[in-house]
Amino acid sequence: MNIKMKKNKIMLLVFSLSFLVSCKNGGENDMPKTVNVEEEAKEESSSDVDIASISDYLFEKLDSQKLVRNYGEDTGWTNLEFSSDGNFTGSYFGKIKNDGYDGGLTDYAWNWHRGEEIHTSDFKGKFKIIEKVNDYVYKMKLDNFEITSENGRYDDIYINVDFALGIKPDADYYLYIPGTPAKYLPGEDSRLDKNYKKEDGSKDKTQGFIIWNKYEDEVFNQLSL
Repeated sequence: MNIKMKKNKIMLLVFSLSFLVSCKNGGENDMPKTVNVEEEAKEESSSDVDIASISDYLFEKLDSQKLVRNYGEDTGWTNLEFSSDGNFTGSYFGKIKNDGYDGGLTDYAWNWHRGEEIHTSDFKGKFKIIEKVNDYVYKMKLDNFEITSENGRYDDIYINVDFALGIKPDADYYLYIPGTPAKYLPGEDSRLDKNYKKEDGSKDKTQGFIIWNKYEDEVFNQLSL
């Protein structure tokens, strides 16, 4: 295969991944979706894929996007905000019942504030795409991850912790592009099976970007944004 033909194949695959990235509040019509994918692009084998080119394209689309780990009221909250090249910053907010960490402020928080000990952290990191699973799913690893907030108690009942729920530095992560058919989800009672589209979504496809932490079965999505 000459260089021109290979470039054409890569460009065809890239165009097949084109999608709208507008994550405002609203129903299914406001969520990012893939457009129709060309059949011959679907048939491209992994050996024909330039991971570096695909990474550049996907991370360009993720630039300025926010993804959140949250399963409803009082389940803890971790958000990721992407910049260029897979870099992200974020923050965590949770309580003992969410993450299991006890900083010893429970009695004080209740006696003085009728509240609970609160855990927070700020962080930064970078994802790297290492494998194409299929046309919709890409395996990632954390290239780096760092807690940037100072560990310890502050502001009475708040404690900066050295972790963020949903993020484990050595875990395998999977990036699902908007419009991924549900048949490509992991199944096996994964949290992802219940957190890939809004309840009123009529199509059995993912809405918005999704990052799934396989090791801890944690889901970052755009459904609550």
